[in-house]
Order: sequence, then structure tokens, then C-alpha cells
Amino acid sequence: FLNLGQVDIARIFSSPYFITIIINTVTVTLTATIISVLLAFISAWFVARSNIKHKSLLVALFTIPMLIPSIKL
Repeated sequence: FLNLGQVDIARIFSSPYFITIIINTVTVTLTATIISVLLAFISAWFVARSNIKHKSLLVALFTIPMLIPSIKL
């Protein structure tokens, strides 16, 4: 597949471009995770604590994304 030696790997890891890529990846990952958790927490809290119409529909809509990966075609 790739013919990388120890020198090539050391050069990749010591490159400033590689460090920039790692920092950007971690930043995007943490930001997306924090936003997702906050939105999920606020949505779950709202559905659990409120007395709105069609509450069961909202619960079903929030549950569907967890079920879709398990459906095989």
C-alpha cells in the first residue's frame, strides 16, 4: 500500500503542517461534540419537562436517528 520508512514517518510527525492538521481536527471534533450534546440536552429537557401537544411524535423523531444505522438494506 504505502512504502513509508521510519524516516518518512518521523518527517511527517515533525512537520508543522501535520501539527496544524491535528489541531484543526481536534478543534472541529470538540466543537461539534459540544454543540451536539448541548442541543440534545436542551431538546431532551424540553420534551421531558414540558406539557406540549404531540410529545410522543417528538420522542419518536428524536429516536429515529439512533435506529437508522441498524437498518440494513
